[in-house]
Amino acid sequence: MADLNTLLRWAVENSTKPDAEGSAAATEGVPVGDGLTLKYKPAVPGAAPSPGVAALHPSDAQYPLAELPPAEIGNPAAQTAPTVPKSELNSEIIDIIMGKSDSVAMREKMAIATNEDAELEERVDALDEFEMLIELIDNANNMPVLKLWTPLLDLLDNKHAEIVRHALWIMGTACQNNLKGQAAVSQPKLQP
Repeated sequence: MADLNTLLRWAVENSTKPDAEGSAAATEGVPVGDGLTLKYKPAVPGAAPSPGVAALHPSDAQYPLAELPPAEIGNPAAQTAPTVPKSELNSEIIDIIMGKSDSVAMREKMAIATNEDAELEERVDALDEFEMLIELIDNANNMPVLKLWTPLLDLLDNKHAEIVRHALWIMGTACQNNLKGQAAVSQPKLQP
C-alpha cells in the first residue's frame, strides 16, 4: 500500500489544470499504485447524488445524506425518511454524563457522614469517599470555603470508633504536604 508521501507526490504530479473556463476537469479511475485507484466524481448540480456520496456542509444540496448510515446511502427510501430533531441538553443530562462536581460531592458525603440517623456502614462509606475526594490538593484547599472543617472536627466526638478513625484519616490526608490545610485545621472556628 502506498504511503502518504507517495500519495501526496502523485496528487501534485497528476493534479488537473484548470481549462479555459477556469474549471478543473474531474479525474476518475486514476491508478495510484499497489492496486489502488483514486476516483473523484462530483455530483452534477440539480442531479440525484450518486450512491456512496455524503455531503458535509449544510449549504450543499446533498447535506441530508451525511446523516445517513453508510448502508442507507443510495437507498431512495432511506433518503426520504424524516430526520429526528435533536433534543437540547439540559443540566440533568450533563450531570449524568459528566458527573457531579467535586464540591457538590464533598458536601453530599459530609451530609451523609454527619447524619446520625443513617446507618453506620453508610456513614463510613461516605467518609471513605470523602477522603478519596480530598486526596486532590485543590479539593482539600476548598474545605474551608465549603465550611467542611467544622463538621469534620465535630465527628471526632462521635460515639462510633470507626467514624472517629475515618475523620482523623481525612484530616491527615487533607493536611499532608498542604500548608493551607494545616492552617485551616488549626483554626477551624475562624473560617469564613
